[in-house]
Amino acid sequence: MIIDKEDITKKLHEGICKIIFTKANGDERVMSCTLNETILPEVVKEIEKKAPREKSKDSLAVWDTDKDAWRSFRWDSVKEFSAERNI
Repeated sequence: MIIDKEDITKKLHEGICKIIFTKANGDERVMSCTLNETILPEVVKEIEKKAPREKSKDSLAVWDTDKDAWRSFRWDSVKEFSAERNI
C-alpha cells in the first residue's frame, strides 16, 4: 500500500477513519480514530493547547474513538486506511 501521509492526516482531521496496521509485537490492529477537534473531549483539547504532543515523522498519534485515548501507529506498518465518516 502506498501511504500518502498528507491525505491520511487530512481525512483524520475531517472525521473518523479506520486504520489497519501491524503493532510492534507483530499483532494486527484495527483502529477507529480521528484528529477532528469536534470529536476530541474538551479536556484533551485543553491539554493539547498547553502541552502539544511532539511530532514524529515515523509515526502519528491519533485519538482512538473506541478506547477514548491517544494511540499511535507507525507509518510503515499501515496495511489499510479508509475514511469511515466525515464530521
